[in-house]
Amino acid sequence: MDPGVPGRSWLALRVVLAVGLTVVYYAFSIALGLGLLWAAWALVTETKSPSGYLVVALAVGGICVLWSVLPRWEPFAAPGPRLRPDDHPRLFRELRSVAEAVGQPMPEEVYLAADVNAGVTVAGGLLGLGGRRVMILGLPLMSALRVPEFRGVIAHEFGHFHGGETRLSPWIYRTQQAIARAVRTLSEAGSVFRFLFIGYGKAFHRITQAVSRRQEILADRLAAEVAGAPAMASGLRRTAVAATAYQAYFGNEVVPILSSGFRPPMAEGFRRFLGARPIADSLDGFVEGLVKEERADPYDSHPPLRERLAALGNPPSGRDAAAGAPTAAALLDDIETLERRLLEAAYPGVAVPPPLPWSEAGARVYLPFWRARVREDRALLEGLTADGLAAALSRPPGDPRWRRRAEAPAPQGPPKLAFVGAAAILLHLADLGWALRCEPGREVALSRGDETFFPFQEIGDVASGATTAAGWAERCRALEIDGLLLASAPTADPPPP
Repeated sequence: MDPGVPGRSWLALRVVLAVGLTVVYYAFSIALGLGLLWAAWALVTETKSPSGYLVVALAVGGICVLWSVLPRWEPFAAPGPRLRPDDHPRLFRELRSVAEAVGQPMPEEVYLAADVNAGVTVAGGLLGLGGRRVMILGLPLMSALRVPEFRGVIAHEFGHFHGGETRLSPWIYRTQQAIARAVRTLSEAGSVFRFLFIGYGKAFHRITQAVSRRQEILADRLAAEVAGAPAMASGLRRTAVAATAYQAYFGNEVVPILSSGFRPPMAEGFRRFLGARPIADSLDGFVEGLVKEERADPYDSHPPLRERLAALGNPPSGRDAAAGAPTAAALLDDIETLERRLLEAAYPGVAVPPPLPWSEAGARVYLPFWRARVREDRALLEGLTADGLAAALSRPPGDPRWRRRAEAPAPQGPPKLAFVGAAAILLHLADLGWALRCEPGREVALSRGDETFFPFQEIGDVASGATTAAGWAERCRALEIDGLLLASAPTADPPPP
């Protein structure tokens, strides 16, 4: 065992302390609530002229405290479709294999979710007692992890069953919720007793989160015994990558297609997004920075990635540990139906749009968008040729010609012209038969034979000065678009098939 990484004896002590604090909290709250109500009653019955304000303050405080500790029934809400062994035999073979390796029974229920996460919990019962074991798997996470990495992550989650955390977590969670309710209701009532609960809540949170962080380390070590330390370390890194990238992917790649009335294959798209070279390089740099600079937070339930990797012995980055293996999403059957059901769960009552392959997104979603933008801003392009675009973009933002050409404020003229000019050239080349490529995480590209043109990237370089006017003129001659009038770009939508 590493020095500095406490083992189960230390953890057991902290667990006992967390449970003790839970018991103390409820005992203290009940005693305080009843005491405040008794004090209010005593003032009314035993004082000749009690202060009405004080009586109300004591009574309200007592009611608020007792209300906060009343047990609440919180039914389990499925985050998405339930996965069943008969429908997904490959996934359940993997889950059973990991469960056997960890020495734990299979969860009674497994659900798919739409976030970059995996977890286990106990649903139903009373404070985790008598409930059923539930596992939740995020489809984006399964799209990011290779099967060996996924095996490590699943072993980690089974490790929470193994360590008994799923029995302790409901107690901790309910107590945290009760403290939060007490603070909220006492604050709304203006009671000074809220400061007692704020202080107690901070202490309780720090201690219980310290327990959670050490449980994560122990679960990582158990997972490393099952999947191997390199695969587990690789899974931790790729999980950090996926968590960072998914919001950008969904907002920039998926939402435009959903807004156009179609539904792309989201799991496949996220896999391709993470594999795109510019995205992969930037995310690798982000994770390396995270390993070096992330600091521990006493209120966080998970330790920093650096500490988790160190507890595994700091294995190499782990890319080779899962190289060539399929993603965990490949363990699922009929992903298209699962993605539709996830959208139905996320947006109940909203009709789910029909599916659209990524290969058709350019023609059916982006070309109509670019045509509309060029039609809308055609006046900005009047009199400009493709090779003359560099000179137009070099004008300072304050040049009065921007005010004549663009309705937007002058500083927005150059970037607006760069975008609309690139779209106009793209429409022209697409009309001439150049193949359009719009792939998740990659620059929009047009290709014909051995020639590839990246309109938005290349004209962006012109606008920033990275490409000179002479260099752009030469590029236009190579593309055979020198002299092309940008305002003549074809913007009419084709007739419906």
